[in-house]
Amino acid sequence: MAHTYTKTVTLTPSSAQNSFSASNWSATNNALGNWVTVAQDPGDATKWNITLTDNNAATQRTTTLTATHPDSGSVQDSFNITQAGSTAQATPSPGQVQFRQYGNGTASEICSGGGSYTTRTLSVSGTVSESAAWSVILNNANVSGNVDIYKIIGLSDGNQNPVMFADGWRSINDDDELGSFNAC
Repeated sequence: MAHTYTKTVTLTPSSAQNSFSASNWSATNNALGNWVTVAQDPGDATKWNITLTDNNAATQRTTTLTATHPDSGSVQDSFNITQAGSTAQATPSPGQVQFRQYGNGTASEICSGGGSYTTRTLSVSGTVSESAAWSVILNNANVSGNVDIYKIIGLSDGNQNPVMFADGWRSINDDDELGSFNAC
């Protein structure tokens, strides 16, 4: 469930307060518009609602959110956001990888677990690793269009111990080519 926090931003002169908008916000690590959104409170021009989508990944994510004065780009105020990773990582049966297959979707949807997807589970033979999991996914891909998006959500070794993997997604096209890794 997304969480919303309120930040008060008071600017002078009053004309600057009136012209301050969502476009005056920026964030590091491509967070803004993906897992962080800002919206002005309709009842108070000084209040800004900052919404964080759930972090479904095992690793924490961080960003620095910056508000820039509309009349002077050199006047800024920043603060850091650190969101813990989820402990609710999927643990499939021994020697298996569990992943989501998206026909399409935005990076925000894919990283937050939203959008439309199919969850699949495949066996990984030999030494279980993230690289081996991507090979199994590639070899068993059933691309429904020109390109599908895949995101690993669980990986376990032969004893059903969780195996660490990077939080992100890759594409596979209809020529069975594995795209580069996109971090969440």
